[in-house]
Amino acid sequence: MLRANTLFYLMFLWALAVPCTACSQSNCPQMPADCPVEDYPNLDLSEDSVSKLGNPIIPQEVAMEHFLRRRTTALMKRIAQKEGWEVTELSEGGASGYRDLPPHDTPLNYALRPPHWFEISFQFIINKDSLAAWAAWIKDLSERRLADVNQYASRMASVEDKRKAYMDSANYYGDLKANYMTAHMAGYQQALMSGSKSGTAAYEKAVDAYDKKVNYWINKATDLQKDASSEKRQSDAEEEKNSVGQRYHDATVVTVEFRFNGENALTNEAHAAGEASGSSSGGNPSGASGYSLARWYSNPKPYLKDPLALYTHSRNFVLLLDGPWNLHPDANGIFYPSFRSNKQAIDQRTPKSIKSDRIQAISIHIAGNKAGIGRVLADLSAAELRSSLKEHSQ
Repeated sequence: MLRANTLFYLMFLWALAVPCTACSQSNCPQMPADCPVEDYPNLDLSEDSVSKLGNPIIPQEVAMEHFLRRRTTALMKRIAQKEGWEVTELSEGGASGYRDLPPHDTPLNYALRPPHWFEISFQFIINKDSLAAWAAWIKDLSERRLADVNQYASRMASVEDKRKAYMDSANYYGDLKANYMTAHMAGYQQALMSGSKSGTAAYEKAVDAYDKKVNYWINKATDLQKDASSEKRQSDAEEEKNSVGQRYHDATVVTVEFRFNGENALTNEAHAAGEASGSSSGGNPSGASGYSLARWYSNPKPYLKDPLALYTHSRNFVLLLDGPWNLHPDANGIFYPSFRSNKQAIDQRTPKSIKSDRIQAISIHIAGNKAGIGRVLADLSAAELRSSLKEHSQ
């Protein structure tokens, strides 16, 4: 028996999934852009350190993470002040640490630990008017979707008596089928065992006739629930949510993702569009002074809900690499830092010439508004970054 209208509930859930600016939290003025995972400006460093030490990472690596948060935050705030933007730290995370080899269960000795990685991401709101327009559009879209759901629900209510009558007919023939099968099952099994094709055929023909009547009435009930216009509006709204939402995102924000001592630097399915330090592609300003590599990318399949990386949310991004890297990506567009090719630098048995809390390689993804990316490139030279991080550089 059909107990619920599938299309109605899909539409209802879709409507609920569209963010509504009326629901914005007071501590997240960036909505509908991304919101911070934590209240990082008011983070209790002592509690943060205790939680990190349980991973297990060691005090030197905790100090490294706190140092990198301070320095990258200062750099981002300087750029925000210069450009008249607002900046927020969105997330951060680091390596889970290493334990000693069995039978020990203590943090691996400092001298033996591989490079400790840490990543931190920021979001610039570069245009408040665009952010407000984005929020207004989402509110309007949500209201239109809710109105469509209500209209569909009203239409379903108007045909509910007829749908119920159709389903009563389906259930009636379903009961007749069950009664027939109960009364004739023994004879059918005997026919099967004796190989009597005429005996089995008669039974199966009768059951099939009941099935056809049951399906006829179920299909009649299902047809009442079809609404081609609502399905088309739903499809159009989904397309609007993706395409218009993408345009607002890339008009409103620039995101910056730092990764220190990462095992690689990804570009996913994006296509290289030129060297950022000299490219005039699309009228982008030059910049990215002094990096080992600075390359523009065009992302053909941006996905705003990707939880793993912010640069995949945008159609445009720049990858910056600093330090010793293999500057020739593999077949999947992945770059690797030089230390990954040195087994002794990443094993857990060899004393390290460069300790785990020293910065050996940096990757930075800058994504979002194309002109805004150019401004960040012009404002963040490799020399300034290195100077800021000199204390923890190799």
